[in-house]
Amino acid sequence: MAAWFNVAKKQTFLLGCFQVLPRQTTLAVALLILPLVGVSNALAQGGGATPMGWPDATANLIQLKTTSETCVSIIKQYGNVNQKAHARLEYGSAEGNANAVISGLEVALFSSGKITDLQTLQSNLKLASDEVKESCNIASAMIPSTKGHKGVVDEIAKAAIEPLVKAVSDGIAALYNNHRADKDLTKRTIQTQLEAAKWQDYDKIVVGH
Repeated sequence: MAAWFNVAKKQTFLLGCFQVLPRQTTLAVALLILPLVGVSNALAQGGGATPMGWPDATANLIQLKTTSETCVSIIKQYGNVNQKAHARLEYGSAEGNANAVISGLEVALFSSGKITDLQTLQSNLKLASDEVKESCNIASAMIPSTKGHKGVVDEIAKAAIEPLVKAVSDGIAALYNNHRADKDLTKRTIQTQLEAAKWQDYDKIVVGH
C-alpha cells in the first residue's frame, strides 16, 4: 500500500508540472508520463501476498515497448545525426533482448521440453531495460524546456522507467512460474498479448509517436 501511495503522489506532482510546461513540450512530456499508468497496481501487488496476474504482466511488457518507442521518437525529432545513429544501435540491441524475453515466455507457456531458464530471461530484460534507460535519459535532455521547469522532464522520465522495469521483471517471473499450467485457452490469450508486446523495427517508429 505504501508503494502504491508513493507512486500515486508522484503522479499527482508530475501531472501538476505538466500543466505549466510550455505548449511545444506538451506532446513529448505527455508521452513520457504514459508509462506511469498502471504501474501503481503492479507495485502494490509486489508488496502483497497476491501474485501478479497475466493481464498486468503482459501490460507491463507492452508498456516497456511503448516507453522505448516514445524515447526513440523524441530522439528522432530533436537529435542530431550522431545521436540518431546511436539511438538506432541502442534500440536494435534492446529490441533483440526484449523480443528474446517474449519468445522465451511463449515457448515456456507451451513446451514441456527444454526451455530458456528464468535467469536468462531476466538477464535479457536487464540488458534491454538498461538501453531503454539510456535512450530515455538522452531523450529527456533534448526536450525543450523553459526557465523554472528545468529538471521536471528528467524527473518524469526517471519516475516512469524505474518502477516499470521492476514491474516487468516481476511480471516475467509470474508468467514463467504461475501460468504454464493454465488451460490452453488462457495460454493462447496470453500468447496474443505477448505478440502485441514484441518490439517493432527502428525505422517503423514514427516521430512524435
